[in-house]
Amino acid sequence: MKKKNKFLFKIKQQHDKLKEELEQIELQTKNIDPEALKRVQELIANYEKAKKEENERRTTYKNEKTQLEEEITKLEARVHASPEDNTEENDKMKQIEEQYKLIADRLQKQRLVMVKYLFYSSLKKKLNF
Repeated sequence: MKKKNKFLFKIKQQHDKLKEELEQIELQTKNIDPEALKRVQELIANYEKAKKEENERRTTYKNEKTQLEEEITKLEARVHASPEDNTEENDKMKQIEEQYKLIADRLQKQRLVMVKYLFYSSLKKKLNF
């Protein structure tokens, strides 16, 4: 019986403590400026939107990077596959090398764009918060 009473007493104490905390929170929230609260909610919504857009861009950039790397791998395989002296083949090889350079440049540009975006988004987050 004593254990039961002790247990009930502890539960009652916890209940009273939580009730007191709830009352304090309610008092604090009454003093909050509704305009400030609205502004904070807007900032949070903007942050969530920016975060979502950033994730979408990252996914897009990752997919493009993967495609470009696959294309580069295929072109490299073609370049190393046939080292014949045939002039027609040499012309093809030159075209492949040019394509490889273009794709490598595009990949590098995508990397730079991603770095710039990440830098600006982190800077924006720091300035807003």
